[in-house]
Amino acid sequence: MDVQRRFTEHSSNGPRAAKALRGKGPLKLEYQIGVPGKSAALKLEMTIKKWPKQKKEALIAGTLPPMVLFKEGEQEIGN
Repeated sequence: MDVQRRFTEHSSNGPRAAKALRGKGPLKLEYQIGVPGKSAALKLEMTIKKWPKQKKEALIAGTLPPMVLFKEGEQEIGN
């Protein structure tokens, strides 16, 4: 996926921007990780969105091991 293109779309407040992000600028990309495909990316995104704020901040700060990310999401991400 082209992360930079998607981020620019969301930042533009145009028709392809997520409705939840419109008017919330300026936006900043805090974390990015490679996953095997679009389906896995969407499932992982939903898993992270359900986390409490403190856990998300630990992920961004690098104090949460990346393997935790996959262990918690593997039920949903599994092929």
